[in-house]
Amino acid sequence: SVDLPAGTHTLRWSYSKDNSVNPDGDYFAIDNVRLTPKTTALLGDVDGNGNVGIADVTLLIDYVLTGNSAGVNLDVSNVDGDNVIGIADVTAIIDYILTGVW
Repeated sequence: SVDLPAGTHTLRWSYSKDNSVNPDGDYFAIDNVRLTPKTTALLGDVDGNGNVGIADVTLLIDYVLTGNSAGVNLDVSNVDGDNVIGIADVTAIIDYILTGVW
């Protein structure tokens, strides 16, 4: 388990061969890699007021257009799960406000 601070990170694994000889070949695998956000905030609650509404849409549009992240909880802004905060997230929040379904 590794705790990482907020931001972009690159994780790398390496394998060093020992001196053994395996007639079936060597095998290296990385399994059970899981990224778990540390936020308990509501998905889409960009302004952190406890509900998802038009203010969240407005803040996120400003962030997408200007890059101004003041007052924006980026941990809950990627609502479409593609790891890019953009206009698709804005439209997903609007859809959620209108339908109540992610």
